[in-house]
Order: sequence, then structure tokens, then C-alpha cells
Amino acid sequence: MATITSTRTFNQVWAHVREHILPGLQNTWYKGIPLFKKLEKAGSVQLAGGKYIEVPLEVEEGSTQEFSGYESLETIETDPFKGARATWATMTVPVLADLMEVNMCQGPQKIADLQRRKLDHARSSLKTQVNKMFYGGTSAKGFEGLMSAVPSDPTTGTYENIDRSDATNSWWRNNQTDVTQAYTFNTNGMVNDNTLINAMSAGVWACQQNDVEAAANMLMLCGTTIMGYLETVAFRTLSLVESGAPGIRRQMDADLGIVVPYFKGIPILVDETIDSYKPGGDSDPGMYILNLKYLKWYRLRGVNFATRPWREFQEQFALFTRIFLAQQLVCTNPRFQQVLWGIGVPAASGV
Repeated sequence: MATITSTRTFNQVWAHVREHILPGLQNTWYKGIPLFKKLEKAGSVQLAGGKYIEVPLEVEEGSTQEFSGYESLETIETDPFKGARATWATMTVPVLADLMEVNMCQGPQKIADLQRRKLDHARSSLKTQVNKMFYGGTSAKGFEGLMSAVPSDPTTGTYENIDRSDATNSWWRNNQTDVTQAYTFNTNGMVNDNTLINAMSAGVWACQQNDVEAAANMLMLCGTTIMGYLETVAFRTLSLVESGAPGIRRQMDADLGIVVPYFKGIPILVDETIDSYKPGGDSDPGMYILNLKYLKWYRLRGVNFATRPWREFQEQFALFTRIFLAQQLVCTNPRFQQVLWGIGVPAASGV
């Protein structure tokens, strides 16, 4: 392949990405609670009761038997589990209102409904913390995030009362890809093998398992990874356009995310908080490849952002209440989820 020459440099294209695309991503996702909101909109929130959460299982496939005529049919149970079991994890947020503030916000001159504002802010704080916990492992009080549901080592640990290390439970193990080397560009300006895009493609394919319903329908990227992704897209677009294939540019724009954050038709959600809630932190950027059909967020009836009555704080000139939440994130089929770690991000100056 001949070296591509262009009047437009990579840095010019990347500057366009930074100016016109990244601000929109930041406004949309960086300061929001994307996975929290997506689970709510996807209908993945389940209100339940009981001491435990009984989780119906959806395994990859069952055993089949061919027969003809009057042959005896097998009646042996092929799936030893009727369901998994998860436990509740409870959280609370204290809410304080100084009585001087309350008095200042009463009567015709009040500037705000202080107590309602305080409660709204507390609920928002609780939702933000829950969204962060979605990316973590098992907390001290038993909340199990994605690092427990789809860990970087799928062959160890017990999840939802099922031991993944047991070979007979291999169907309960998630997919996992470890990309240990940074992706680079070759002398012809094209992306080398074992790159970010190839790793993303492999991860999406691993989750599909030849089952349309199991195909990934959501990618969760940390802030560091989306920078490398858009950088790759920008350079690929420039390379294809300057090689005389303008039609491909439109295809890449729609498919890889130069205009909107998509990859192969799958929406990309960006959340900077992923960096600090997985192995390696900022030095180990990565992503989750998910199928929201198999993720459920259970909330306990009666403890679903429940608020206690306001009362005076003992020996303090203030009002006090609490908001309570009992919850758990559960996965009904880890095999159709993937965790992708160790993605390197090259600097534009190195291209």
C-alpha cells in the first residue's frame, strides 16, 4: 500500500474531533449517570421483596436429543440450577436542614422550598453513588457491581451463590479479553493488528455467541478510552478519504462514531467514573460490553429511596431525615457479557 499524502494532517482532523465532538460527549455523559439512566429506561429495574433475590437463570443452551419411532426419551435433568440467589445491599444518605435556613425560606419572601431541595439533592447524590458502584466489585456491605458479574478473571469466585471455579459451572463464566499492548499505526498510516478497534470487534463477537438476542447492545467506555477511540476513528476517516474512497467515509462516520458515539450500530456510553472503579484505575483504561437484557437492577419495595419524616436533630438547631435504598445489580447470563481491560491510548504526536 502506498503512503497516503494529504493536504489535511491528522492533527487538523483530531482538532475537529476535539472541538465539535468531545464537548457534546462531555455534556451528555461525563457529568451524568449514564448506566443508571439506561437501566431505568431499558425497563431493567425490578421491584421485589423477600429476604433474598431469587434470580431466574438463562443459560446458553440446553441439551437436545434426536429420536425416531418408539425410542425412549431421556428424562435426565440437564440443568442442576433452578435459579441463582442474590442478597440485598442497603444504603442511606443523611439530610440536614439548619432551622435558620428553614425560617429564611418560609413566608412570601422565601426563595426556595428548602426541604424539598435538600431531599432532591440527597436523592441525586445517592443515584450518583449507585452509578459508580455499578462499575465496581463487591462492596463491604454486599453490593455486587459489574466487576463481580463480569470479572477480569471469570474462572474464580462465587457470584449469586454459584461457584465459577467449578468446571461444571463453566456456563456461568463471562467473556473476557485482555489487551495488554497499546495499539499503533504502521508506516502506511493504517492501524496495526491487535488494536483498539480490533479488540472491540472481538469483544462484541465473543458476546454474540451466534444468538441474535445475545448480541451486545451497549458499550460502556471510560473517559480515557473514548479519547483513543475517537482518535482512531479520526485517523481512519482521514486515511480512507485521502485514498480516494469518499463513500467509505460516510460509512465509517455512521458505523464507528465520528458524528455520534456508536460502534457497529451499538451505542457507546461514556462515564469518566469507570477509571477509578476497576483494576489499574486511570493507568488501565477499558470498557464493558453489555447486553442489557441480562442485567437487572432490583430494588426492595418499601426501601426504594424511602424518606423518613423530618424531625429535630437532638441538641442541634436543625431538622434531620434520611433517605434509604435497598438494592442489588444482578446478571442472569454472564456468558453474554464481556469485560475488556488494558487498552492503550497513543498520543496524537506519535502518529
